[in-house]
Amino acid sequence: MATTQTFLGMLQGSQQGVYVTGRLLNVALNVVTLSINHGSTFKVLKPHIAQLISDIVFPYMCIQPEDEELWANDPEEYVRRTMDITEDLHSPASAAGMVIIQLVAKRTKTCLQPALEFASRVLAESQGPENYRRKYGALSLVVSLKEKLRGAEYSEQVAFMLIAHMSIYGNNH
Repeated sequence: MATTQTFLGMLQGSQQGVYVTGRLLNVALNVVTLSINHGSTFKVLKPHIAQLISDIVFPYMCIQPEDEELWANDPEEYVRRTMDITEDLHSPASAAGMVIIQLVAKRTKTCLQPALEFASRVLAESQGPENYRRKYGALSLVVSLKEKLRGAEYSEQVAFMLIAHMSIYGNNH
């Protein structure tokens, strides 16, 4: 439990400007992923689920400035990196996606609805082309939820959310 608290604190600190290497962020997110599976360590995470999703995981799911720069300067290298499984082994973004996938797979009742509501709220707040980074992150979050969203229980809610926020005409059609 102390390990989970330590890594959670490190992740919170990194979001407040404390420098943590990408590899260490990846390790910390992997520890959080493993902590989801066990009742005793999940108790440490449970009070922080909303913050974990919105303040720790979500920023890694958004397009990063270095990704944009690579896309602009060398699109072939950008595509190679996004398809390279060895890059994923050290990537905080991949580890963040695994946190969400594991949260909704193992703790569906506690985590699915808050994650879906957060994604919907971000999409609603991210209207306009200047908010494309956050919109990308919200859509990445929804993609991470896909296994649990396939059921009829969520199909209408997800369809409404995507139609409302992803129409090329916005909400004014």
